Amino acid sequence: MTIRFVLDGAQHEVPRPMKIPAAIYSARETLTNRKSEVAESPRGMFCGIGCCFECLVTVNGTPKVRGCLVQVEDGMVIETGTGTAGTGTAASNGRNE
Repeated sequence: MTIRFVLDGAQHEVPRPMKIPAAIYSARETLTNRKSEVAESPRGMFCGIGCCFECLVTVNGTPKVRGCLVQVEDGMVIETGTGTAGTGTAASNGRNE
């Protein structure tokens, strides 16, 4: 079974289940998903367990989502770019709660 999602405006398809950084890698063959706000150096998944905030993406319009904690869902819209470390429900699970 596969999942269709949008990554920075382009449609992609990946096997199910898959976390966001793995889907980004599958689509682009790179784990870089944003640039740091200070040095503008490339950032991407580092710890893979939600502690480092390096995998921040915008999911379905919700910014500051730690991608390594979120499974890609059918129809999901993922935007990469600059991000700011954040805390709270939206940052941890990608939902507007």
